[in-house]
Amino acid sequence: QAATARSFAEVRAPIDGVVTRRLAELGELASPGRALLELHDPAALRAVASVPQFALPKIVTATEGEVAIPTQNQTIRATRVTVLPAADARLLSTQVRADLPADLPAGVVPGTAAKLLLPIGSVKRLVMPLAALVRRGELSAVYTVAGDEEPRLRQVRVGEVTAGGLIEVLAGLDAGEQVVLP
Repeated sequence: QAATARSFAEVRAPIDGVVTRRLAELGELASPGRALLELHDPAALRAVASVPQFALPKIVTATEGEVAIPTQNQTIRATRVTVLPAADARLLSTQVRADLPADLPAGVVPGTAAKLLLPIGSVKRLVMPLAALVRRGELSAVYTVAGDEEPRLRQVRVGEVTAGGLIEVLAGLDAGEQVVLP
């Protein structure tokens, strides 16, 4: 009887982890349904996001994704993406979970702000080297060359800078035209 009574005074966690918050003080009465501790497994973190229902058909087959952590200026590839099979009728959204790898950078803990980046399609963009862009006041232009002609300055409208030192061209150039690096 003493061993049984003593086992009721012992608290054992179902997982190995780190205690993040103590919700009961020494000497308080523990009762069923009342939490005593909060703990997490640092090797099993995930990011959770709400996705609007109109975007759900585009990501329902998503098996990959990335998690951007603004405080770390880092993007981490998710090991698994799970779209939960239930929708929140009040918010018109569905919850998506992205499991994170075990080797996370220091400072990534439960409650850290994160953005879940999911591929919902692809688009072809016309890009050129950022170094080819000439800015003169409000004018954005590039020098183009065709055949044996002299380079000519042509106004372009540009979009956002992409990876690898390239910039998107929205108007002013066609695919296959040659630009000159100044």
